[in-house]
Amino acid sequence: MALTVPESIPSKSSEGEKCLFHILKTKLPEDFIVWYTLAIWL
Repeated sequence: MALTVPESIPSKSSEGEKCLFHILKTKLPEDFIVWYTLAIWL
């Protein structure tokens, strides 16, 4: 199972995003990192 950042997807995400996030999290090996969003502070 891939490492996901954040650990779970926000509830405001679309159904498509939730579905893809779940597939990537569960189907990729543990040495993969899945980023949902990247916070950028200026």
